[in-house]
Amino acid sequence: MSFPINDAFGHSSQHFQLLPFQPNAHTQNIAIKGNVLRDGSQLSVAYWIEGDWEKVIIPDLRFHRFPERRDRLWEKTCFEFFLAAVDANSTHTKDNPYWEINLSPEGHWNVFSFMGYRHSMRVESAIATLPFNVRTSPTGLHLEIVMDTSALIAPDKPIQIGISMVTLLKTEADPAEAFWAITHPSTEADFHHPDSLAMQLIP
Repeated sequence: MSFPINDAFGHSSQHFQLLPFQPNAHTQNIAIKGNVLRDGSQLSVAYWIEGDWEKVIIPDLRFHRFPERRDRLWEKTCFEFFLAAVDANSTHTKDNPYWEINLSPEGHWNVFSFMGYRHSMRVESAIATLPFNVRTSPTGLHLEIVMDTSALIAPDKPIQIGISMVTLLKTEADPAEAFWAITHPSTEADFHHPDSLAMQLIP
């Protein structure tokens, strides 16, 4: 059973399903999917984790700390997406700037900018706060964010977006790390690869 789609997405939303980089017994019964919608400078992204979602290691959401900007969120379960502005009829390349957004189930967050592929990483000071909602139900975990991108990308520019996630999964031994994305164009799990930004959002 899926979570109901928020009305804000309407009929023009794009659906996605994330694929594990290396499918195995730990990931086979977990589904991660969602929707993306751009409305001018408002970018809505929603994730649903279903199936054996309770394998995913997350903090107890009843005891949320105050959300804050934090580094290295990707070392634990972390929702991620990547944004790049492109010209009409062009695609994102390794020479183009882009942004990485990290969202922790605890409510912590960060935004980084890059001048090119994994080049000149810095904290994006133009984004001072990034609220989002996380909730669980008997059938899964849902995260939804509406982000104002006006400080990063002009509203008349097409956007390429890559959706991804890092999960820590419960096992009988140590937690297992899994990397999820719309596509895996490299021989390694690489969310920064230009071809990972596989969805285009038209103004």
